[in-house]
Amino acid sequence: MRVISDDSQLRQPVCLMIGNYDGVHLGHQSIIRQARSIAEKAGIATAVLSFHPHPLRVLAPAKAPPLLQTPSQKEKLLAHFGVDYYIIKQFDRAFSRLSPHEFVKNLKQQVDFRHLLVGFNFRFGHRREGNVDTLRELSAPFRFDFTEIQAYCHEDQPVSSSRIRQLVREGAMVEAAELLARPYFLEGTVQEGRRLGRTIGAPTANLKVTNELLPRFGVYASWAKAKGSWYRAITNVGTSPTVDGHGARVETHLFDFDGDLYGVDLLLCLGSYLREERKFENIEKLSQQIHNDFKRRLAMPDRDPPSFDWW
Repeated sequence: MRVISDDSQLRQPVCLMIGNYDGVHLGHQSIIRQARSIAEKAGIATAVLSFHPHPLRVLAPAKAPPLLQTPSQKEKLLAHFGVDYYIIKQFDRAFSRLSPHEFVKNLKQQVDFRHLLVGFNFRFGHRREGNVDTLRELSAPFRFDFTEIQAYCHEDQPVSSSRIRQLVREGAMVEAAELLARPYFLEGTVQEGRRLGRTIGAPTANLKVTNELLPRFGVYASWAKAKGSWYRAITNVGTSPTVDGHGARVETHLFDFDGDLYGVDLLLCLGSYLREERKFENIEKLSQQIHNDFKRRLAMPDRDPPSFDWW
């Protein structure tokens, strides 16, 4: 997949998808499949266009949602699902003031899109005045075909990035994974921690995560990929109230791992929520609970790691 920056033109004819594609969830994957089918029949390529930063971060920062993935994770996911071009369009106040007609004209000058796919609730242009009806009207003068995509449903409910964010906030990682068609994962670099875990026989990797959205505080069954190999793991997300209770952190224990992880990049896939984070009377009580958590995690039936060989 080739990434196209804001100041570059894409002259190859494409079937274009416009949207944030946050999470690249089941709904996004369905649109990509439709786009690939259309593109194959027309003998053209596929492209996704997203805005950076998220428009709400420019127009209403207080309402901007934490994203389900980092920019690099989004690129990897789009490439994995077969998108040929990923166009990153700079969003600022000046761009937000374009009329719907100017929006399409500006876009057509940058990208030679022959077919356009957007969701049924897509809005664009100054004050969000443009909608799918506007695009339908503009398709003839700007010479492109247009497809309106209806909501993709899972178990009779529409799949959306906002729905998945809420599941993550609730700690419902298994349900979130169903809508993402993959586990919800965090990425980051292992950094120096308090080293308390080593003193109680439960060493943990303290992860400085790059993701914006942390799940509900608590303990999770997980899988960790470090140095090219997968390890069953157990992860605590929270403030470690028994120790200090200040600042959110992500700490994970890798079973059957022996070695140094400091400075290592780690991919962490979060699974079932095991228990809430709580403050214990003392370190001994905390240690007892941690080892009980370990036993519970090792008794779980997930013997095979996530199928992320492409990551």
